[in-house]
Amino acid sequence: MTIQKIRRFAPLVSLITVILFMPAINLALLQAQLGIPTVHAALRAEPQSGSTCGTGIAHCVILTWGPPPSGTAPATYNVKRSTASGAETTIGTTTAPTATYTDTAGVGGTTYFYVVTAVNPQASPTESGPSNEVSATFLPLAQPGAPGSLVATRN
Repeated sequence: MTIQKIRRFAPLVSLITVILFMPAINLALLQAQLGIPTVHAALRAEPQSGSTCGTGIAHCVILTWGPPPSGTAPATYNVKRSTASGAETTIGTTTAPTATYTDTAGVGGTTYFYVVTAVNPQASPTESGPSNEVSATFLPLAQPGAPGSLVATRN
């Protein structure tokens, strides 16, 4: 079945239903023809605290991912974040093949959503579609200790 026929049936039958009943489908080719981005290997987010995050950093979220399963090799990865699902914007970049990013700029107790895209300036288009979306909640910071040794003096 051709893509043109699938599009013609789309108003009558769900595209997903049509795809499910197609025998021996080349998923990568179908994604490319329909403009569906290829998703990276699973993105993971792990909230951390203390020395895991680095010297003097109280809490962080460590993101890890794998290389794209197909397409041109990336030169960099864009890491994107938002407090709303699907609304991520770029907060950082890593140079490939590095596939980790430590987010230290979150607010304790706040849940953030993340995706990663692969970038190759020589490719067309230059940026891939997003990876799977993950969420993580920054660990809340402990209450500060009470000040000590308060002294009152007279003038």
